[in-house]
Amino acid sequence: MQYALFDGFERKFLLDALEFGVLKDWKENPVKELPDIDESAHPFHICYGGYLLNPGVSDSDISRKIKDQAGFWLAAIDDTRMDCHSIAYYDIHTLPLISCGHQKIVPFAALIKADECIISKIASYSGFAVTAFLRIKEWDIATNILNREGIFAFNGCERRFRVDLPLYFQTPVIT
Repeated sequence: MQYALFDGFERKFLLDALEFGVLKDWKENPVKELPDIDESAHPFHICYGGYLLNPGVSDSDISRKIKDQAGFWLAAIDDTRMDCHSIAYYDIHTLPLISCGHQKIVPFAALIKADECIISKIASYSGFAVTAFLRIKEWDIATNILNREGIFAFNGCERRFRVDLPLYFQTPVIT
């Protein structure tokens, strides 16, 4: 598992192993934030994963809360170049909440657009998820990481189909 429960700032929160390094070196070596992607130049992708709630965050109506974030930008840090990429988050289909030990997870399939380096990492099935989070533009990356309610852990990407239109998970065209 690539996530650790971090105890700090009067609350506990999940932290990706890569994000730990980012926070540790933030003042000396901040992550370069790339501009938002040109959505018209990127294809849609259906990606799978789980939304992991931070401890202490209520799971009441969590599926609706996750769906309400659609239409906003997510952010993900690329571990190769240490850049922060934007992910256009269009739609999501959630499954019922799963409790696994102390962890609460909402499995999902999401319709997104992102740079190919992020999509290829999601699709690699390497055993490591691509961690993304709701991006609040007025905050720097470190502040976003420290104040989020949960993590989008993307760990698979549909490669058998091409999605041309952002209709609610339409029947894709086979390529």
